[in-house]
Amino acid sequence: MQESFILNLLFQCPSCGGSQYRTSSYDVRESNPHGAVCIFCKSAMQVSAHRPLNATFSGFSPLAQQALPSSQPRC
Repeated sequence: MQESFILNLLFQCPSCGGSQYRTSSYDVRESNPHGAVCIFCKSAMQVSAHRPLNATFSGFSPLAQQALPSSQPRC
């Protein structure tokens, strides 16, 4: 079975250090291939880190988890 990965990009503004951005196809350039622009100072965002996430979630089932014991007495 082939595993699929999701690439998680984190952007950070080189000017003000902000991490909130907007993307636009009008802002895509060779120096800004994702078109991400800081919403505070309008500078092109830089990728600060990336980590592939496993999208298959093998072995994880939220229904298989046991409920935590309640501190409330049962009636």
